[in-house]
Amino acid sequence: LAAAAGVVARAGERLSAERAAEHAASARVEALTAMEARFEGYAAGARALLEGRADASGINGSLSQAIEPVEARYEAALERYLESLGHGLLARDAEAARRAARELAGAGRADFLIPELLPGGPPPPLPDAAAAVVLARGVDAVRWTANGDTRVRFLPLFERLLLVEDAGTAFRCRHALAEAPEAERFYVIASLDGTLLEPAGRWRAAGSGADDGLLARRRRLAEAVAERQRRRRAIASAGHLAVLAKSELRSRQRALSEAVARMSELEARYRAAREAKALGEQQAAHVARRLQELAPQIEEQENAREMAVSTARTIEETRLEIEAELERAASRLEDVRTAIERHEEARAEQMSARHAIEREVAEAEAELRAVEREIEHLGGSEEALDGARTERAAEGARVG
Repeated sequence: LAAAAGVVARAGERLSAERAAEHAASARVEALTAMEARFEGYAAGARALLEGRADASGINGSLSQAIEPVEARYEAALERYLESLGHGLLARDAEAARRAARELAGAGRADFLIPELLPGGPPPPLPDAAAAVVLARGVDAVRWTANGDTRVRFLPLFERLLLVEDAGTAFRCRHALAEAPEAERFYVIASLDGTLLEPAGRWRAAGSGADDGLLARRRRLAEAVAERQRRRRAIASAGHLAVLAKSELRSRQRALSEAVARMSELEARYRAAREAKALGEQQAAHVARRLQELAPQIEEQENAREMAVSTARTIEETRLEIEAELERAASRLEDVRTAIERHEEARAEQMSARHAIEREVAEAEAELRAVEREIEHLGGSEEALDGARTERAAEGARVG
């Protein structure tokens, strides 16, 4: 139970810590979002155009809004290069830039980047000594977040940018470019620590405010948003763990209560069992005394039981003898029945012969009566024949 309570306490502490971290991240997001919304870091005129306080038709945001470094280590070099360009606004053409400048009307200064004024044609080749110290060209160090048309029109700005390791390397690269005057006049060199060497000979030394630039602010805003999202997920996870821990604590508390109740029940049953045992021992002693008292009667009962067993055995033997006698009587009875059946069969045969004789006598008498009738019939025929003969004789006599 103490372990579960500790888990609940730790879960609550983690939840509080994550909420505090999420609050801090939200505060950073809000502060950086407000700075982005106010376009801090831009000149006053540029802010007026970006905020929409002046007509910015033909202006497509700023160059700082259109790119981001492909690697975090390029951020300081690109930031310093964008500063050298005054965080210029991207104008559709010179006319759009002039119109926006007129719209400012004293609202402040703004730098414009105009496509048709950018250098054209391919960049001059680098001397081998300069190429050997270049980490990346500007076109390879940035990722464009603006549309493809903007990238094509303003890509020359980064074709002239070379990125090197540090300030010493920047100066060595600059000296190497001196071998090719055209390249020396064309390329801008920026180091990862923020050093910038321009063709005009201006050197912008690295400063200490690495996270004060516009690119850094956008990066920190994205990191703060990601941190806030991560903290919110962690809060949800910690909250879920806290709920689980509290549920586990409640479950263990219930289990403890059930265990205490079970223990009380077992103790009561144990006491009852002890009492039952004592009562059983008393009853056993009483039964032993009673058995001792009843021992003579038990002996008499045992003798009576033996006598009863002997009597039962005698009765069983007598029953067996009776059953054997009954079997013999049944056998004799069966013999008598068989003799009677044979007698009955003989008698039936005699009766059958008698009936046959009677039938033969009846048949003979019937035949005799039939013969008598036939004789009578024949007698009648003879008389008729005699009459006919007499008549014929008389007839013959008359004829003669």
